[in-house]
Amino acid sequence: MVARDLDRLWHLARRRPLPAVLVTAGLLAYGWWDTGLHPFSSAAYAGVALPVAAVVAGYALAGGLSWQPEAAAYYRRAADGATWKGSLPWLALILATVGLESAGLALGGRSHTVPTLSDVVDHALAWHGVRLLFFVVWLALGSLPIVRLRASRARRSAAEENVV
Repeated sequence: MVARDLDRLWHLARRRPLPAVLVTAGLLAYGWWDTGLHPFSSAAYAGVALPVAAVVAGYALAGGLSWQPEAAAYYRRAADGATWKGSLPWLALILATVGLESAGLALGGRSHTVPTLSDVVDHALAWHGVRLLFFVVWLALGSLPIVRLRASRARRSAAEENVV
């Protein structure tokens, strides 16, 4: 499903390359600035709140925060194929992560000989480029529902035009 969303974005960027390049450059510049702020400062909180507000506004404009039956029907259709069996890989990943973190803490915690996963992530986040990468991935994953909802509406509109 994510691959289809990325494919849609790629085709959109190919049809309108200049806006796509400008938006990408702007997001990267903003991400570089935001990930360079001192953690847990007021500026850092405001820097994260702005893209969150933009994604929520985009989602609302796409009709995702609607109480109308068509929005509820979209999510029911999207969740039709969801099963426990399909969720098992994600559950296994979460359990493995919690298990590794617990084992690292039980074997010594914050030592250099037995690092926990959080120690490894802390060391990786010391590099500004890694923080930027995490920020961009976080923002992209938060924006994917907007892409899906807009694509669903476009397909529905095209189908309605063909019927009439």
